[in-house]
Amino acid sequence: MIKAIVLLSGGIDSSVALWWAKNKWEVYALTFEFSKSNRNEVNAARKLSKNAKVENHLIIDVNFLKQISELKQLRKNPLINKLHMPSTYIPSRNTVFFGVASYFSDILDARYIITGHISTDPFPDSKPKYVKAVNAALAYGSWLGKKYKTKIVMPFSKMDKISVLKSALKLKVPLELTWSCHKNIKIACGKCSGCNSRLDAFEAINLEDKISYNL
Repeated sequence: MIKAIVLLSGGIDSSVALWWAKNKWEVYALTFEFSKSNRNEVNAARKLSKNAKVENHLIIDVNFLKQISELKQLRKNPLINKLHMPSTYIPSRNTVFFGVASYFSDILDARYIITGHISTDPFPDSKPKYVKAVNAALAYGSWLGKKYKTKIVMPFSKMDKISVLKSALKLKVPLELTWSCHKNIKIACGKCSGCNSRLDAFEAINLEDKISYNL
């Protein structure tokens, strides 16, 4: 059976990507842990992976990656303000993720790497044009890549959060297990961009969100 690795953050988009993929291939989940700063996302990913009955859930520590707001030497660069980089931006994060996923694709004999990026994701290494370039490199950068033409698949690249949420309902994704808040707190803040995007999407389709918010 064809195998696929799903980049599972624990949020809505990646969770829907997992359910989308598991209906097509034998799936593995790959989650990245930033020490304890994203423990809620990692815990959500664990629950989702178990619920989806994936073959194996890999959790990799990438604590060396830091947000722009944490990198003091970069914050002194005037270009950061001119480019209006959000404080949550992590330089080349997805590039690192795709590289690690490529490593495991060789180990696990997986042909596809699935990512849940949507059309409104702002970062340059989450855009289809960039992923197309990475795919061209993956086809030559490893032994199995040459054999399989290993490919990153972006099923929701032309969709917004509302459309992905509708897909979640069709695929029966357990949305109550997902985590969207950017803050490392017990109850979602309801104020950060992750919470706002989620709340707006639920409201747009008149759907009750079963997680709690600190509003």
